[in-house]
Amino acid sequence: MSDVDDIENTQKILIYKQQKSKDMKLNNLLVTRILGLLSISLFLCSPQVSCQTPVQCPADCGLMWTFVQAEDALNANLTRIDLALDNSSLVLSRTGLSGSEAERILSELDLIDHAIIQSATVGVDGVILDLAPGQYRNLIGSNISDQEPVKTLLASRQPTGFVVVMTGRGAYALEDAVPVFDENGKFKGASLIILNSADFFSRVLEPFQPKEKAEFSVLQAKNSIMLYFIDPRMTGLRLTDPIFRGYPDVGILAALLMQHGTGYTTYTYLNRAQTKTVDTGAFWTTLGNRGDEIRFALSIELD
Repeated sequence: MSDVDDIENTQKILIYKQQKSKDMKLNNLLVTRILGLLSISLFLCSPQVSCQTPVQCPADCGLMWTFVQAEDALNANLTRIDLALDNSSLVLSRTGLSGSEAERILSELDLIDHAIIQSATVGVDGVILDLAPGQYRNLIGSNISDQEPVKTLLASRQPTGFVVVMTGRGAYALEDAVPVFDENGKFKGASLIILNSADFFSRVLEPFQPKEKAEFSVLQAKNSIMLYFIDPRMTGLRLTDPIFRGYPDVGILAALLMQHGTGYTTYTYLNRAQTKTVDTGAFWTTLGNRGDEIRFALSIELD
């Protein structure tokens, strides 16, 4: 891609494109929320729902509404962080990707959410130019051009959305990256943040988490990795891992979650207290994210 391809006619075009990206993101969030509400409503109103399912009980309609509220909170918080990252790219287009001003911007970005592990800028070659917080500044100068989502962004020069990555400590995290153009529209690199996914989902879901016989979980769609589970020992496992081999229904659940953005099914597994095997109903939907598909699920014990 040549410099001619990089340069836009005016700064207004650049701002228009970034604003359009934000508008599309908010529209996608609204569509996802409407579809989620519609799918739940259709299920609750379906004449095929048997009396054995708990959602016909008025008390459990409150649980379903909590599920919708929790999904809304997750989407709102992801959008808030994503928009802050977008805004940082506009400021960095004027200040440059390194130096005291860039460090200040990254430090402010690092404070947007307690779950943010670090924020950074990278050049067109994928080399880290600046980074916050300070204890990670020894990583400046490292080449991360082969890491997702930086590799994707350098090739596409488009925002990546939240992508599931593995940290150097072996834990799963969410990384979000946006391109940075200078005031003439020339591509200069990227701004990114890395989010501790388990901490983030735990904090947002804590006010909504059911007290007993039901629980929320968050999974990566393409491989059923549990990014969050109320029992932290389960976080990071895949539904296809050997630990679930004695429960074939879990494998079926994994396949459905990976293939379908929304749905409901039943499966047999241990209860929340891990004391006995029970039949469980699982609802799930997909969070509004332009990166990896992330499923948000509600499991309800049917016994």
